[in-house]
Amino acid sequence: MLCNASVRIVQSGKGFVKMQMILCPLASGSSGNVTLVSLDGVHLLVDLGVSAGRVVREMHELSLSPQDLSGILITHEHVDHIRGLDVFLRKNPVPVFANAAAQEAIVNRFPSVPAGVFQTFETGQDF
Repeated sequence: MLCNASVRIVQSGKGFVKMQMILCPLASGSSGNVTLVSLDGVHLLVDLGVSAGRVVREMHELSLSPQDLSGILITHEHVDHIRGLDVFLRKNPVPVFANAAAQEAIVNRFPSVPAGVFQTFETGQDF
């Protein structure tokens, strides 16, 4: 698996801070999309379009587990972006960040998605 890392020195109120961002595409293509984004120990999946088992295996290869996740960001509700979401959430309830349209489509497609996992945002707005 090929991950991209960048290190930046940014100024904060306490001087300069080194920040490392890592992007790891775990799957990409019409069969499914998942990217792991990590920034200084905060880990976020962008989409979950492959099986939950595959995502967990890929995370373990990076010395991470689902418990290390801060959440999952869903870019849109196409199946190649949400295929493994329901099974993953039943075993690993983490916050899911999605706009209202994606949230509605996910709940309609996967009624077993646990209630209360969604953090809804408005497209184009900071969250």
